Amino acid sequence: MISLKLDTPISLRVKPKIIQKPKPVSLSLKRRIIRKVKKILSIKKDAVVPIAQDTTLYINEYFNNSHFNENVYINSYYGGGIIEIGENCLIMGGFNIEGPNGKIKIGTSTFIGGNTQLNSMNSISIGNNVLIAANCVIQDHNSHSTNYLERRNDINLTIRRFLGNPAKDKNFDIIANKSIVIEDDVWIGMGVYILKGVTIGARSIIGAGSVVTKDVPSDTIYAGNPASFVKKLK
Repeated sequence: MISLKLDTPISLRVKPKIIQKPKPVSLSLKRRIIRKVKKILSIKKDAVVPIAQDTTLYINEYFNNSHFNENVYINSYYGGGIIEIGENCLIMGGFNIEGPNGKIKIGTSTFIGGNTQLNSMNSISIGNNVLIAANCVIQDHNSHSTNYLERRNDINLTIRRFLGNPAKDKNFDIIANKSIVIEDDVWIGMGVYILKGVTIGARSIIGAGSVVTKDVPSDTIYAGNPASFVKKLK
């Protein structure tokens, strides 16, 4: 497991692959490559490394224990948050830390499909050998207050962030949030929404297009909007 601590507002991407004709490698270049590889491999598992705003960091180089396609992103909108990713995962979606205490943890050998979003203000914990299809949203908070004046302020904060001037004065205390847990060997179908406070038990299946608002017991199939019991898995 490798951890990344996000101290400031930051947006990280995957380093693109550059295809070019191989050139003869000089001895000095070989030495530089060896030093760089050793530096990357020196990151200890479970280490928490603070990242400054001006640091050039690529997701696939930092989390070198898993695999990422070119569309993966990590955003910390207001500064703060932690991302943890286990070994041998394939990730094609994005991570949004939407508060200073947000945390996203992914176990080993887990797949996250394209255009899936994990949005955390509290905690999202995903176990081992989990399959999450494309176009899902997993969100542990309500995003905005029920107070319309606070929502007006949120619009202004979003515009400031879009213009490159992120602010930290959002009032997170008035936004409902609760942790999400997805246990080992769960299968989440395409286009599923999982909302705050939900626990999905081990080995369960969520049908495509479902909206999950309540806990799902282990070894069951749930589907629909809102998701409801379909059958017990044998």
